[in-house]
Amino acid sequence: MSKDLIGERDLGLISNKSYRVYKILNELRENVGDSEFGYRVQGLFAATLVCLDVKILEIKPQGHPDIIGMKENEIIKFEVEAVLGESRKRIVDKEDIEAIKPHNKGEKGYIAVLYCRFPPKWLLIDYNRLKRRVSEHISIITMECLNDKEFSNEFTECFYKLILSNASRLFTFTFHLLRNKALEGVKLI
Repeated sequence: MSKDLIGERDLGLISNKSYRVYKILNELRENVGDSEFGYRVQGLFAATLVCLDVKILEIKPQGHPDIIGMKENEIIKFEVEAVLGESRKRIVDKEDIEAIKPHNKGEKGYIAVLYCRFPPKWLLIDYNRLKRRVSEHISIITMECLNDKEFSNEFTECFYKLILSNASRLFTFTFHLLRNKALEGVKLI
């Protein structure tokens, strides 16, 4: 069976919504390239946070942490990345861990990984689950075991809504547009 037919048939094994998001993300990546796709993923991550009522304080196209937000008087720092293609492992960089390290009780930090294979999903992993794994190669399976399942599932569901409700204009959402909208607190869904 060709890959194109998978989304057309209800096999009871996959969500049509998941497949549509997968196809949209792959088309976006193919059209803008891996580097620009990484920036847009960061912008889409910030837009999803806004939809979850997180106030975005800062988004850095370069440097650490990538995004700083606030919810219920708690500062939350994020390092954001996408796992593309056949890549099934990543190294936990010391700089990434240091960037999300909480410095007081009112802070949290997460590594946020968009797994772009099928089905696409966000894995949000708390600093405390990663701090002893600096410089280790971590597989997607290990990341799934370490992630904050409730937060990751809620985030993925909101991300799907964002992607699907903006599918026709997603290609016009540059990093800078997404960044500015997020900093202004504009919800895109």
